[in-house]
Amino acid sequence: MADYRNIAEIKPNPKNPRVIKSCPICKVDFSVKYSHSKTRRVCSMKCRGKLLKLEQSGVNHPLYKSGKSIKQDYTCQSCNNTFVSDKGYEGRNIKFCSKKCAGKSMTVKRPVNKCCQCGDNFISKYLQGLHKFCSISCAAIYNGNKARGVKRPEMSGEKSPFWRGGVTPENEFQRKGIDYKKWRTDVFKRDNYTCQDCGQVGGKLNADHIKPFAYFKELRFDINNGRTLCLNCHTKTDTYGAKALKYGIQEFI
Repeated sequence: MADYRNIAEIKPNPKNPRVIKSCPICKVDFSVKYSHSKTRRVCSMKCRGKLLKLEQSGVNHPLYKSGKSIKQDYTCQSCNNTFVSDKGYEGRNIKFCSKKCAGKSMTVKRPVNKCCQCGDNFISKYLQGLHKFCSISCAAIYNGNKARGVKRPEMSGEKSPFWRGGVTPENEFQRKGIDYKKWRTDVFKRDNYTCQDCGQVGGKLNADHIKPFAYFKELRFDINNGRTLCLNCHTKTDTYGAKALKYGIQEFI
């Protein structure tokens, strides 16, 4: 590697002009890039250390205290005890009496959350308070109940964020309820997931009410009033959609 203090070894490069400067420490000329000429002051790191020692020692040092060790009384912001220190100076006050008190001040108070399953209070691991459960077991029970469709009292009815004053029609409300889903599953299991007309196994199956859902409220969740049909067979029944109106509303009351 070339020694940049020896100018004779530097080859000229017109694309990268260089500037010759004089080192204030060793009084040797050295070459630097033009872009570094305003900031580069010395020829080497060794000379840089000597320059800093001269410029930032004694009176020129930012922590200089007029050559005296000034002892003052300070109050610790953590334990409120009074202590004497000589490390302070004008514009800088000592805040803590020890590293232990300084460490306590940097301790962040974590938020306290309420478990969504058991209702116990616990300290959240994250500062944002993202944890909803106090343990893995509570999370498993909560998510298992959610997957099975078990109602959550704290999120049902008027407590739900989507509550709009009970404007959902009764038929739609019951079709989206847990009882309807259970009835539908029981019908499929009883018929072994097989269409009762064409014998199709699996695929797109519907749980059909033999007596229409809209007009026989007492038979809505009766498993004997249900049958498993494929989509094609279901559309051919006399009670599919608006076809039930042909029999007259009075017939089904």
